[in-house]
Amino acid sequence: MIDKRIQIKKKWEIKGIDQFYFCSIGNLSRDPFEEIITLNYSEKLIIYNNNGKNILEMPFSGDVSGLFVCDLFDDGENVFVSMDMEGYIRVFSLEGKEIWKVMLHDAIITGIVDNLWKNDNLEIICILENNEIIVLNNDGKIILTYKHSNSINSCCVSAFRDINEIEIIFNDSKDNINFLNMNGDISSLDLNIKHIRSLAKIKVFDVDLLAVVNEEKGVILLDSEGTILNQIDFKEKVQYLASGSLFSLHCQSIVVIVDNNKLIAYDVEPLISDNFIIKSSSINEERKIKGTKNIGLRKIKAELNSEELNKIICPECGENLPGMLRQRILNDIDVFCEKCGTKLTKEHLMLFRA
Repeated sequence: MIDKRIQIKKKWEIKGIDQFYFCSIGNLSRDPFEEIITLNYSEKLIIYNNNGKNILEMPFSGDVSGLFVCDLFDDGENVFVSMDMEGYIRVFSLEGKEIWKVMLHDAIITGIVDNLWKNDNLEIICILENNEIIVLNNDGKIILTYKHSNSINSCCVSAFRDINEIEIIFNDSKDNINFLNMNGDISSLDLNIKHIRSLAKIKVFDVDLLAVVNEEKGVILLDSEGTILNQIDFKEKVQYLASGSLFSLHCQSIVVIVDNNKLIAYDVEPLISDNFIIKSSSINEERKIKGTKNIGLRKIKAELNSEELNKIICPECGENLPGMLRQRILNDIDVFCEKCGTKLTKEHLMLFRA
């Protein structure tokens, strides 16, 4: 039975000239919403904006098995990270200048770039053809190696089971969904889903959900209890799945590659937002506020009353903030004004109370 606490809306569909085999979602511009990076079997890189418009097309090696755009070095500058079947990981600027490359000892069939620690640094997770998982830091140094007993099909990084522990989630050829933490500990979860082809994390407000591609049923969206929150059925076989911030800054979207050269984008939203917002405990914290006003040291409360919340506006454009974004600020989750893209923090809350 489907719970349907999540609504999934189809936004657009593209039919390419050639079959896509890979897609990811990343930010190539200053726009707060991200773009879709695709690779096809005609050895082309095609990038689409969140409206499905082709904004870049160029020849690209067919050996590349994964291509991601991210702020790898946490310096405000996005870069490309590529993985290929020769075992190379390459990091290069958006202008094409190589920053570093590392060669692993086997072909990289898939992977992901994400945050595995409670900090701002990203890690590169590679799945090798010999059933290994290799994790590298942003300087290309190997920090974790794990060898699995059978072939691995896909992976993602998520705090799916515990909000305090980020794990690598991967599925294998025996339809097991496995969890690997940064201590090298491995465990599994029986979700009773067969013919799993791909996985992706879908963040909805503060909660990590898991999107699972089932070759017979399409895309299934699950919570940590194994409850099916919604499902997308397809007539064609789903080949690949990616997630990212395409249409909203508080809920990630889904992009799928299906047979017949199709790329399809979906918006994901909860029916009731509060079901997916984790309430932080009320903690008073002394911290120095840096901003346009010299307000010195103040106590920041994790909860504000409704009268105070109604006074919060974006410091750049004056836009009133929706309540759900204010809650994210209080929970120390990145929030951007949906009108102008300014990043908002607890410091801004205090400025407007001053």
